[in-house]
Amino acid sequence: MKAKILSTDKIITIKKNDEFDACRWVNSKTGEKYYDDELEIYNEKEEIQNYLDSLNKDKILSIIKYGLRGSNAPEGVTVEDIYEVIGCIYIGEKM
Repeated sequence: MKAKILSTDKIITIKKNDEFDACRWVNSKTGEKYYDDELEIYNEKEEIQNYLDSLNKDKILSIIKYGLRGSNAPEGVTVEDIYEVIGCIYIGEKM
């Protein structure tokens, strides 16, 4: 999940804090902790949908060849999502 730190406008990847303290979010890379009011959390589903809508034939072929790990796909995008996009593009071309 992505979020913007309000004090610096820096975009980071966050996850929920599993520890029992007041901080709700943790930077996935550095481990820094944040409260809700320190971050602007991006809507993950909207981010995923925007990514899927942006895929074209070349990007899909690259994902098929190299996989999702090598792509700039946001966390949460699944192989099933890519499969659906491929099907929609194929159906759209045939109509």
